[in-house]
Amino acid sequence: KMRRSFTAKSVVPSPSVVLILGFAGSKLKHFRKLQEFYDSRNVNSVVQIMPLLCTPYHRENFFIDVERKIQPSLQCTSKFYVHIFSNNGCWAYSSLMKRGILPVPSKIVVDSAYYAFKADVNLNEMLSGFADVMTSIILRREVTHETFLSKVIKSILNISYPWIKVLPDVLSLNDYFVNQSPPLPALFIYSVGDKVIPPDKVKETIQQFEKRSYRIHQKVFGKDVPHVSSLRMYPDEYKAELE
Repeated sequence: KMRRSFTAKSVVPSPSVVLILGFAGSKLKHFRKLQEFYDSRNVNSVVQIMPLLCTPYHRENFFIDVERKIQPSLQCTSKFYVHIFSNNGCWAYSSLMKRGILPVPSKIVVDSAYYAFKADVNLNEMLSGFADVMTSIILRREVTHETFLSKVIKSILNISYPWIKVLPDVLSLNDYFVNQSPPLPALFIYSVGDKVIPPDKVKETIQQFEKRSYRIHQKVFGKDVPHVSSLRMYPDEYKAELE
């Protein structure tokens, strides 16, 4: 069953707006504390979650939904931010920017990302990574090694990927995010304990951004913090970085 993207509430005029792009498998409840924080700072927040596995038709509906919900608020705001979670959020951001749906933000926040694929990445390797992510979503825990379920998911992806494009155009979006996205201030939040997107992969992306004149700030959490869990486990420290 395909889960629709959604927002928490209607957008009302505000000096600032933040678009929160969720990680694969996330739900609105995962971002309630973050929305409450932004609300307390008079920043309107809009949450959108791009499905990781879906048909091109559903992905197109996601873009239409974002444009419909974010455009009214952009007409009456002076500052626009994007708060991104994991690779799925980065792909959503890249897709929206490439399509001209979003203006250039004043700043981006990147949580638990980005794991950049190399241009010559092996398809089998890439699909194995997606299979691990989907297994983690189903089991609701981090899975970083091959299991029976991940083997099944990988087999399905191998069969369906060339025919119905159930995944976004990852390599094109990867190139845009790393090499073509507008240089602007960025806050990277990640953890040493992230096994889904290890810290060394995030550092590689940061180094690439710095070469393109990004103004980078980093907040690194410890070994006890799994993927996309910094806000849940250390809310005060996390929110202090957003001030």
